[in-house]
Amino acid sequence: DKVLERAAGHACGAYRVANVDVEARAVYTNNPPCGAMRGFGVPQVTFAIEGLLDDLAEQVGVDGWEIRWRNALESGDRFGTGQLLGPGVGLKRTLEAVRDAYRSARYAGIACGAKNTGIGNGMVEHGRAIVAPQADGTVLLRHSWTEMGQGIHTALRQVAAQELGLAGELIEVVVDTERELDTGETTASRATLLGGQAVMRAARALRAELERSSWEDLVGREFAGEFTVDWTTPIGAGIADPRTHIAYGWATQVVILDDEGRVSKVVA
Repeated sequence: DKVLERAAGHACGAYRVANVDVEARAVYTNNPPCGAMRGFGVPQVTFAIEGLLDDLAEQVGVDGWEIRWRNALESGDRFGTGQLLGPGVGLKRTLEAVRDAYRSARYAGIACGAKNTGIGNGMVEHGRAIVAPQADGTVLLRHSWTEMGQGIHTALRQVAAQELGLAGELIEVVVDTERELDTGETTASRATLLGGQAVMRAARALRAELERSSWEDLVGREFAGEFTVDWTTPIGAGIADPRTHIAYGWATQVVILDDEGRVSKVVA
């Protein structure tokens, strides 16, 4: 169960924990089934760990911001799975960004979050895309992710536009079911990273060809890009330095209440 696996892997939240022992169980119940959406197992365990942080802050006499700052993961720390975090861990930057909003509010709550990108845990993952110049000066971008309103068309269009130096409206994005572009499900924040990298490679191949050919000469040709991740570590591998996921995202949110206890502002 990937949702349970994700919850177990994020059981320490976005914090530095020296000793970790997690046991996770999936239980069949008579409740209606529900699917994984927006967080994929992580919000549930984050809700729990953030509540614990608030309790600990009260017991030691510091505010919610301070206890999170003292325990926030940084580059060089180990995630709850044992993965050594490389450069780019942005949690403290997000904490700094909301500090004044939190401390200046009469009533406010604060919480941090970490979320993996990619399914990871030993699964080989692919991003694939094709760009094709059109006779009218536009570019047709083909990919195989499911667009269900989460915005993958927009994200990949932006990547292609930046790489090719074109306005976004000149990029037409389609979900292609004819070509061999299988990339798996769009869950686990995979599409922007894997798909974006594939689009970058495809667009750069087209750009390189444009340095020696005219646009008109390239109409009818397709330029493919692929990005493969085959270096994450399976669960239970028992190695000293597992790489459980490709990358992580970091966030802090502050919710400010009015005098009646209603939400007046959210700072994310």
